[in-house]
Amino acid sequence: MGNILFIGPHPDDIEISCLGTLLKRQANNDHIIMVYVSECSDLPRNKTLMAESLEALSIISPDRMHRLDLPNRELDRSENTTLLRGALEHIRDNTKIDLVYCPWLHDIHQDHRAVSEVAIGVFRYNSIMMYENIHSTPHFDPNIYERISADHFSKKIELLSLYKSQDQHQIQRMVRLLMPMRGQEVSSDFAEAFYCWRGIR
Repeated sequence: MGNILFIGPHPDDIEISCLGTLLKRQANNDHIIMVYVSECSDLPRNKTLMAESLEALSIISPDRMHRLDLPNRELDRSENTTLLRGALEHIRDNTKIDLVYCPWLHDIHQDHRAVSEVAIGVFRYNSIMMYENIHSTPHFDPNIYERISADHFSKKIELLSLYKSQDQHQIQRMVRLLMPMRGQEVSSDFAEAFYCWRGIR
């Protein structure tokens, strides 16, 4: 049993990229801490996003949830990385974190990349897994996989269906293609892939 921190630049990034792994760790009695860095409220199409996110979170039921509400598409600006660093340092200094999940360092989305850069600085003495985002990691090169059960795969698809403002049909279709493909790479029905930035025992 450990304290596992999942950092999402925006609502649904964690759900799309590594919800199966989160559910698996939750089932193993790990303590789940989630962070949403931006609520993306600047875009008109996102007017229902927070309500959708709250519904999903009510089902996921993490042990702790942090919402930072930093500006969408501006997380790489120095004033925002400073605020993000302070928030993550507060979590680090007040909770023994055993493992961190964050975006891939070479994600082509500037917000994702900025969050990754801050996370690996703040948690440089922790184990860090970087997750694959189906929209913005075209050259992702995983070196570790998490086998995902059919039940957790189904629950992930069900939860993604709640994000109706985010073209959830396309997202579900991509996830239904990606997770079996990653599973085949490790002789499993379903899997999620990660890049292990640092693994510490």
